[in-house]
Parts: sequence; C-alpha cells; structure tokens
Amino acid sequence: MKPMKLEALILLIGITASTAWAQIADSTERSFTLKGSRLNSVVGSIAHQTQEGKDAITLIALGWSHLTFAGDNFAPGVDWRVARIQEGSNSITQMAFGPKFVAAFGVPQAPVYPYFGFGYNLLVNWVGEDDAALGHILKVGLGVVIEPVEHLGIPLEFTINFPLGEDSDFKIYGFSIGFAVLGY
Repeated sequence: MKPMKLEALILLIGITASTAWAQIADSTERSFTLKGSRLNSVVGSIAHQTQEGKDAITLIALGWSHLTFAGDNFAPGVDWRVARIQEGSNSITQMAFGPKFVAAFGVPQAPVYPYFGFGYNLLVNWVGEDDAALGHILKVGLGVVIEPVEHLGIPLEFTINFPLGEDSDFKIYGFSIGFAVLGY
C-alpha cells in the first residue's frame, strides 16, 4: 500500500472550494432541509480497499452533487464524480453518474444536519487510451452537513460502495469532505 500524500489531499480540498453555486431564495425559517430548498456540493474523496489475493485499490475523486428537497427532510438528486484509481500497477480513470436520495434529520435551525443517503451510479472506466468498460455500483452513506455561516456548508460523508456484476464480492469504503451552497 502506497501512503496517501498530504499534498494531494490538500490540493483536492482546495479544488472543491473553487466551484458550487445555488439559487438562494428568501425563507422565514433557516433550514435547507425544508421542501423546495436546494443543496449543491463539491466534494473530494479518498478510498482504499484491500481484498485477499488481489492488489489494493486506492481512489482519489472529485464529485458534484445536486439535491432539491421534495419534502421536508427528503431530497432526490444527482451525483457526478471523476476519479483516478490505482490498482496494482494499473491506473484507471473513472466517471460515475446517477441518482441519489437523502433523508435528513435534526433540528431545523441547528448548524449541523445529519443525513442518510443511498444511490446508484453508472460507471465508465478507462484503463488505457482506448479501453473503456461499464459498471454499476450501489452506494450507502451517512454524513453531516455543518453550516458555519448562512448558505454555506461543509459536508462530511462516509460511504460504503457495493459494485454490481461478476466481480461484486467486495465493498469499497470511502470518506469525502467538501463545500456546499445551501439555497433556502
């Protein structure tokens, strides 16, 4: 296992700060988890997975997520992610896209909003310049969005990813941190 370089992590977090914007509407209650509110976030994530008899997998990713609360504390949305994966001596570039569902809970005017989320992603992996492969993954996550100032949040999320298909006898654990624009 190659150790994660602190510089790469700092760069990834720095990149996440440079994007994200949402429509900010007026509201009498200060909570982005109420019906009609929106959350746009950009996150950087790292993951490492080992499996007996196989090479370790290390992933560094940058992702974007958009959620619109269809009801109080429930939001459907979309996820998009670009990742660089190191598996033994192979480097893989991956793009993932798919739906995401989030159930938030907590006190509406609190600065911390815990949530549970799940989703499905279609994956496209490029191993070489011309080799592309499709895959599918189910994701389950627990997280919090910390709102240090109004309309800006820091999402922290722990995920377990379940690959679907022939090589689906393993799970990938990940942690992501980023920045979010909260529209309420």
